[in-house]
Amino acid sequence: MPTKILLRLTVVAVLALAGCSATPPAPGSPTPSAARGSAPTDPQAALPVSIRGDLPWTDLGTRPAPSLSGIGIASSRYLIVNDPDHQGVTVTRRSDGRVMAHHRVERPELEPIFADIAGDTAVLVDEDNESNGDGSKDAARSYIYDLLTGSVTPLSQIPSAPPASVFGRQATVTDDGRYFYSASVERPGNRYNNCVGMVNLSTRRGSTVECAGAGQNETDGYYLGAGEDGATWLHVAGPALESCRTGRGERGTTLIEVGPTDGCATMGTATVGGWSVWSATPGAAMTPMPTLDLLATDGHQTVRLGPVNGVALTTCGSYAYWRTEERQTVQVRRWKPGMSTVEVVYEVKTPDNDPAVHSLAFGGCADNLLSLLVGFIDPSTATLRLLTLAT
Repeated sequence: MPTKILLRLTVVAVLALAGCSATPPAPGSPTPSAARGSAPTDPQAALPVSIRGDLPWTDLGTRPAPSLSGIGIASSRYLIVNDPDHQGVTVTRRSDGRVMAHHRVERPELEPIFADIAGDTAVLVDEDNESNGDGSKDAARSYIYDLLTGSVTPLSQIPSAPPASVFGRQATVTDDGRYFYSASVERPGNRYNNCVGMVNLSTRRGSTVECAGAGQNETDGYYLGAGEDGATWLHVAGPALESCRTGRGERGTTLIEVGPTDGCATMGTATVGGWSVWSATPGAAMTPMPTLDLLATDGHQTVRLGPVNGVALTTCGSYAYWRTEERQTVQVRRWKPGMSTVEVVYEVKTPDNDPAVHSLAFGGCADNLLSLLVGFIDPSTATLRLLTLAT
């Protein structure tokens, strides 16, 4: 992995996932896409914002946590959460609380970083946190669990699946059973040629969706996340993150371009309702900042959706969701094509001089259920609360 890009991507990922102080809330080349468009040049204002206080969030409980980061995702049938020591993950059946799988890391420097569900299959990923001081970040380790039989298959045993990259969190699982992930494939002249890998969870067969080209430190598959009927990710022309960046993705079985092809400013990406959604720096190839502009296009018109916290955006059901941070308030917002406003669906606010810290992080989407992790930490307590919203 080119060191400069690895460091810059790590910084932006931390900015995207970080929380803020708050009070507790109330309970091949891609084919042309319909969502391609040019970078907007008009001064169109962002859509107005409305508050939705009537949404039926479901509270799935609060548990102790050693930090504000963690795993928490629910489908209609299963619940996946971290073990209290963050060295394992437990999958339970929601109907009766039965433990269906209990995953533990193989080495102390590994920690569970990603979980997702499709039907009766769970994907769990461990990432090297570099706590052993060896100066090397090893490739992530992915495991596929059959929740009916209890069998587990490491990614390394999946035929034709490219090896995972070091970024285990950059992944998504579609409801129809496709696991997309950031992969690394060696080749002459480019040892760390980042790619996008995919595993069909039904057939247990892998494939390479696409790889970066031969440019100096050209990279592909960064900030990979959920997209409409597939996944989206970032392509970086190289040699550093401050170079031309464009969005890519797969919808169904079709490779697409996500957002503008000529702006070189893209960071986070998503797709919803035939539209591209992306965050962007103010200018081409600029250093990313904690707050970016969020935009959407169907290839003919471009809509400004307001600010977004880095690359903290995702797709669930028929909506794009993202997080914002402004002064003392953190919000989760959403939008779908056809809406004339952006909706605030959850928020936490900070009173002045409050020593507590809260965070909001997306846990994932399964069976059109959005999972949201609300973190809380003060000098004596640290907890994670898991909420879901049918979307």
